[in-house]
Amino acid sequence: MTALQDQQGNQCETTARYRQAGEAHDIEGLLATLAPDVVFRSPITDRIEFRGHDELRELLGSVFTVLHDIHFFADIGDQRTRALFHRAIVNGEDHTGVSLFYLTGRGGNPP
Repeated sequence: MTALQDQQGNQCETTARYRQAGEAHDIEGLLATLAPDVVFRSPITDRIEFRGHDELRELLGSVFTVLHDIHFFADIGDQRTRALFHRAIVNGEDHTGVSLFYLTGRGGNPP
């Protein structure tokens, strides 16, 4: 799978691998693209965070029981910050979402 290009022609191999793993529901493949100290913040409230591969593995296992037919359709940004857009079926309903990625190359907090 090749990386999606944004309108400026930028592409990102990391998010291409993330997208491929996500569409395949490959939890270990997803985690392989993320820093060991990854922090996932809930899109509903900033009071909930999942830290590290172990917590994220458990979360993704639960998510993939209700999220189906995920397809990433846009990957926008530069080599430090990317927005990855997807469509999926969640509990039988159409869903469109976006995730923001900070690509620091070393893990840690966003810039």
